[in-house]
Amino acid sequence: MPNSFNDPIIAIATANGGAGIGIIRISGRDDAVTGIIRELFGEKTIFEDKKVHLKVFKDSKGNQIDRLIAIYFKAPFSYTGESVLELQAHGGQALLSFITEQCINRCSRYGLRFAKPGEFTERAFLNGKIDLIQAEAVADLIAARSRNAIRAANQSLNGYFSQRIEQLNENLTHLRVEVEATLDFPEEEIDFIAEYKCIEQLEELKKQVERLLADARQGEILRDGLRVALVGNTNVGKSSLMNQLAGDDLAIVSEVAGTTRDRIQSSILIEGIPFHIVDTAGIRRTEDPVEKIGIERTQKEISRADIVLQIKDIRERGDRQSEENIAMEMIAG
Repeated sequence: MPNSFNDPIIAIATANGGAGIGIIRISGRDDAVTGIIRELFGEKTIFEDKKVHLKVFKDSKGNQIDRLIAIYFKAPFSYTGESVLELQAHGGQALLSFITEQCINRCSRYGLRFAKPGEFTERAFLNGKIDLIQAEAVADLIAARSRNAIRAANQSLNGYFSQRIEQLNENLTHLRVEVEATLDFPEEEIDFIAEYKCIEQLEELKKQVERLLADARQGEILRDGLRVALVGNTNVGKSSLMNQLAGDDLAIVSEVAGTTRDRIQSSILIEGIPFHIVDTAGIRRTEDPVEKIGIERTQKEISRADIVLQIKDIRERGDRQSEENIAMEMIAG
C-alpha cells in the first residue's frame, strides 16, 4: 500500500552517534497523534499543549526502556502544521532506534510509519507553514559550514528572499497593468508610457532582478563554496601551493616534471567561504599516454572551475614560453 500524506510519520530528528539527548518526532492528524500518546503512555494520558511531561517509556511487554521528556504541539502551531509529539530520550543510537521501532509496532492501527527523507519539511510546505524558498533554506541551514552561510540561510528562512520576489512580482504586475491601459484606451490623448514613466520603471525592475540574482549567487557560494583550479606548466609550484593551502602534504612535490598525473582536491575555509582547491596535471607537450590523460582532465577541470588560478615560475624564459601559451589557450578556450 503506497504511503499517504494522511499517515502519521515518525523519525529520529538528531544526527547519528551517541549524545546526551536524542530527539524523536511524530507528526500527523490530531486524532492520530492523541491516539498514539494514549497507546504509548496509557489510555487516560492527556498531554497539555506545549507543556513538558516527564514519562517512563515502556515496550509492548511493560518493560521500562527509558525515562524521557514528551512535548505535545497541537495543530496548527507546530513545524509541520500538524499535531506533533516530540520525545526527548537519552541519545544512544540503539536506544533511539528501539524506541522508534516500538512506536511503530505498537501504533500500527494509526498507520504510523517511518518518514521519508525531508517529509517533515515537505508537510510544512504543503500545509502553508513555509514556502518553497524557506523549505530549501532549511537544508541550507543544516548544511551550513560557516557563520556567513548560517546568516544567509536564516535570511531566506525568515522570508527575506521570498518578500523580495513577491515585491518584484507586484511591481511587474503594476507595470503590466499600466502598459495594458495604453492598449485598452488607444484613443486617449495621454501618452501612458511617458506619463507613468514605464521605461524608467522597467529599467529599475531590471536592476532589481540583477541584484536578486547576484544575492542568490552569493548564497550559492556560501553554501557550496568556490571551486579553484590550480593550472600551469609542469614544475611551477602548483603542488607546493596546494600543500601550503591545505596545511598537509597532499600532493607529491618533486623536481621530476609531470609528477602530478591526476587532480588532487582539498577544501578549506577562507573568511567563512569554502574553497575547493584542485591541483591539476602540469601542461606541456608530451608523448606519455598517461600524462596526456592527466592534461585532458586538467582541461575538464578548467571548464568546471569558478576560478582558474594560473601559476607561473618567473625564473623561466625561452622554451617554456610556448608551453605557457598552451596553458593560456586552455584557460581561455
